[in-house]
Amino acid sequence: MSNNKIPAKLFFKIAILFNSICAQNNVSYYHISPDNVKYGVNTEIVVLPANNDPISSGLLYFREKNEISYQEISMEFVAGSWIGTIPGDRVMMPGIEYLVILQKENGGKISVPFADDPFENPLQFIVRGDLKNTSKNNSSFNDDVNFIRSDILILTPEPGSLNPSDEVVIALSLFNATNIDQENYKLMLNDEDVTDLSIIAGEVLTFVPEKELVAGFHKVKVLFKTPFGLDVKPLEWSFNVNKGMVNFAEAFKYKGSINGKNSINSASGITLAENELNIKFDGELSWVKARYNLKKSSRESPFIQPQNRRALSLQVADYLKIEFGDIYPSISPYLLDGKRVRGQHINLDLPYVNVQYVKGEINREIQYKNRLDGALKIIENDTKIDSSGDNIVSIYSLTRNGYTFPQNIWATRLSLDVFNFFDFGFHFLKVKDDFEKIQRSVPGSVTFAVDSTLDSINAGEYSLSQFSQLISLMGDSISIPEKNWANGSPVENIVLGFDFEKALDNRKLLFQAAWNMSWTNNNIWDGPMTWEEADVLLDSLDNDSLLNIPISDGLPDPSDYESIITINPQHMVPLVPLDPITFEKNKIRALINMPSSAFNIKVKGSYSFNNLLIEYRQIGPEYKSLGNPYLTNNIREFIINDRVSTLGRRLMFSFGYKSRDNKLSETVVSPLSTKTLSFNTTLVPGPGAVSLILNLQSINQNNGIDSVITTNYGAVLKDNREDSQALNTMASINIPSLGATSSSTIAFNLNTITHKDKLAEYRDPGYFFQKSDTKSYSAVISTRFDKSLSTAFSINSTSLYTPVIGNDNNILKVESNWFSSTFSANYQMSTNILSLAWLESLLPDFDNKLRIKGGMDYLTNGEKGENKIMMFGFKLGGDVDIIKNLTLSSQMSIRMNYARSNLSDGIDNDRNNKIDDSGENLIINNSGFYMTLGYRF
Repeated sequence: MSNNKIPAKLFFKIAILFNSICAQNNVSYYHISPDNVKYGVNTEIVVLPANNDPISSGLLYFREKNEISYQEISMEFVAGSWIGTIPGDRVMMPGIEYLVILQKENGGKISVPFADDPFENPLQFIVRGDLKNTSKNNSSFNDDVNFIRSDILILTPEPGSLNPSDEVVIALSLFNATNIDQENYKLMLNDEDVTDLSIIAGEVLTFVPEKELVAGFHKVKVLFKTPFGLDVKPLEWSFNVNKGMVNFAEAFKYKGSINGKNSINSASGITLAENELNIKFDGELSWVKARYNLKKSSRESPFIQPQNRRALSLQVADYLKIEFGDIYPSISPYLLDGKRVRGQHINLDLPYVNVQYVKGEINREIQYKNRLDGALKIIENDTKIDSSGDNIVSIYSLTRNGYTFPQNIWATRLSLDVFNFFDFGFHFLKVKDDFEKIQRSVPGSVTFAVDSTLDSINAGEYSLSQFSQLISLMGDSISIPEKNWANGSPVENIVLGFDFEKALDNRKLLFQAAWNMSWTNNNIWDGPMTWEEADVLLDSLDNDSLLNIPISDGLPDPSDYESIITINPQHMVPLVPLDPITFEKNKIRALINMPSSAFNIKVKGSYSFNNLLIEYRQIGPEYKSLGNPYLTNNIREFIINDRVSTLGRRLMFSFGYKSRDNKLSETVVSPLSTKTLSFNTTLVPGPGAVSLILNLQSINQNNGIDSVITTNYGAVLKDNREDSQALNTMASINIPSLGATSSSTIAFNLNTITHKDKLAEYRDPGYFFQKSDTKSYSAVISTRFDKSLSTAFSINSTSLYTPVIGNDNNILKVESNWFSSTFSANYQMSTNILSLAWLESLLPDFDNKLRIKGGMDYLTNGEKGENKIMMFGFKLGGDVDIIKNLTLSSQMSIRMNYARSNLSDGIDNDRNNKIDDSGENLIINNSGFYMTLGYRF
């Protein structure tokens, strides 16, 4: 038997399918999923490219677990890694699914995870709860764990705010507080019961003082109970009252920040320098709030999509919100939900009517790429010979390349809300490529490659003018078509639908439904088709009728609807709304399974300590929304989730079942059915106590095939049967400890994924079951020493068991091991601790104004000898407060690869024009430095 161990030089050529907290590593990147993520905390996703391909940009896509729509966030290149941050308000329990797309400068892409369709199989991490109540408005709550928590939002006055004496209105939003009894509450102002003077209407509690409040400090306390008589955590906050604003300058409140960043990063011999300016400004009057964000980057280029960002938001009272610039509107998960739009968004939210309007641009025009073949491409095998004249002339075919059509979007939604009891909305979206803005002509400086297969033309790079002069000397000519170019055709897409919500039992029970339908023209270059052309295309009878319907009988002309969509049956998807094969067999099923429709039905219940979700959703194989291109179509799902809380929400159980298949049409040859059972339990006894998390998930897949392909003699040729089970186990224990001068949290995690072939005993002995198993252990220790020093140390050990076929055709499982560790520390300098009396005398305000941070990381493949590979990373940085609100930050990092086999592989790994020299076993993989100067006002 031969040695089947994977050599170390293939370290970066193995696709590791780690899940949850496991490391991600393959031919193109290294990535470790976030660990011990807390609810509501900003979470960084870090991807380290591991090859020589220059990356131009990165996008992070994420969504709550079991949702259908991804949010999109741009990533930043920092110290050799691409980093994207998921905002804390989107980090929700039970977990987050995410993926990363890195765009190469040569036009290719790297996906994390490494898969053909990363949107279909995203990575994920678990989000755990935190008993510490963090109110959106920083209001303080009673920490007594015997109280029930409820999501009550303070509207006015904001905690700690300064208010005119004649404008004080106490208002709370109870919209999300579904577990309170609105008939049983107490409102106290400065310890005086004013409940009788308050009212609750439209899920808003309001109180207007009978007389003006005196200038000074005032305190509010609100007590609620659940419908079962249990106490809700008291809501307490305070505000200030002044004598009234004298002029506009006093009424105007503002805050903001300005910072400039300069960075230099080098990876695999490629250096990228970037300058960035960020400005944030918030202004507020009594009736309007404004927010402005600006990001200007030196990476902005006309050859790629915009890197700069700018946005202005105006909130007028509680009824009107207007956004301009780079915005991320949300209308419907099936239409537009989190996709960046450069344009405007208007949201008019009246008591019973809500209107949303979005207009802008998804993609801006890119005339050509700034590289070889970035504007023109020669079609080698399409040279035509014209012998009609006296001479034989060659006509060389060229086509436009490297362009991106500007893509315009228009979307709207109108909804009616009746007393927070009944809600019905209608929405519409249209996206269209403006192909007329892409020019057929290109500058003379851009070049394209010419192959030696052309007659009488030397291979090389030519500009259009050079190529034209060369062939004109030979009497030949060039042909560049007006349309149907090589880099794609312009498209047009419309989506329309409705959504419906019915609330029962004081919104404890919600019934929601939505239905949508799309229509897409994949090539609008040809324009609308006339019925005469359709008669020739779709009807074999020459009788001036279309499918036996006379054209003269008033069939509507498709050109009359060009302002809505360009109708051309040659490029329309769907051509007809119904699947004709399915319709012939079962008309009801054909109506439900319309190929271009998407719908869902959802029931949500929230009673006492129980939260139940039942949902059925379906997205047809031809459904498409360019406003949300991350939707996975051709799926049908049925979901049941139930979460039960006990012991004052200290112990939670979650049960889930999801059935998914793609058999939406009779034409599906080999449908795949996936059934997932999940169980999660979380024990969080309270602050300072040990918490436990256990996650179990069983994924069963079956394609319904029950036979194999054999020869006439019974020998098995192909076995396409799929009946497998994947068991995903995740366990975590968090142990807090408190010492005299420090506090620590220790977390231990275990994650395993094992696959089982249920048909193993019925298969041919030589059948190759290709699914790999993984096992990962990790530990994290976070420590804070007084107020000056905090540290974090983590280790991770991961094993991958990959099936391979040995030289004697026997099936083996090759074990590959990876071990990684990281250490980071933050230290706040103090002259008292350092006994730097001389520094204190020179800089009296130096104390606690300098913060130093650093860290190191280590990764190895666990091999020995020539096969061993190690990666070392170091970073060091700091922040210093120069003057009040002016801070200078900097950080430098370096990462090195150690591979002993580089000394004998015959490759110039360190790019010094020497092969296998003594320095090739330790190579700098990437390095970076950045400096930021920021001012807050």
